[in-house]
Amino acid sequence: AGGFPDRTRRPQLDLGIKVTMCQAMTMARKYGWTVGITAEDLSCVPALFAYGWREFETEAPLEDFFIAMGYARDREVARKHLVAIQEFSFKAGEYAGVVFSPLEWTKIEPDMVMVFCNPAQLMRLVHAATYQTGGNLSSVFAGRLGSCSEGVIQTLRSGEPKVVLPGNGDRVWAMVEDDEMLFTIPSQRLAGIVAGLEASHRAGIRY
Repeated sequence: AGGFPDRTRRPQLDLGIKVTMCQAMTMARKYGWTVGITAEDLSCVPALFAYGWREFETEAPLEDFFIAMGYARDREVARKHLVAIQEFSFKAGEYAGVVFSPLEWTKIEPDMVMVFCNPAQLMRLVHAATYQTGGNLSSVFAGRLGSCSEGVIQTLRSGEPKVVLPGNGDRVWAMVEDDEMLFTIPSQRLAGIVAGLEASHRAGIRY
């Protein structure tokens, strides 16, 4: 439905529940499901804003959310958080939905790949990402909206691999473990990173 592949599970339609974006990712990576998300499936208020499914200009509750959750001491700080989220957000109407599918048997041609990994594996992926390009990787970290905004949106917007710090929601709602980090790869960079990983491994940089 709505352009999703056959047998895509929709939380609201198929399970009768709304979920967070990070929970949809977990369903894909833990259960092997292909999961489709639109605004009607999504329970996470910040993600609704980030994915362009609510308007920043007309909704004050997001500032209240930051204060109530303890992310901001007052409304002035909450507004700064709001500005930061808008940097990694989709425009209203830019996307109608998102689909997550396990890479081993993906039902989609992915725009990007997300790798949940430990810090040592993350180090090797960074080696691989810079093997052919040199220099450093650049990422931002806020400890909130980790996988959904800093992971998905930051990566698609930049077209570059990113190191992602899973946010509080990732850990509370989506079962991300305390030793897990996240590395995101735009699909156009995937072959080069695989080649860099193989070459640096042959040279003796291993985990």
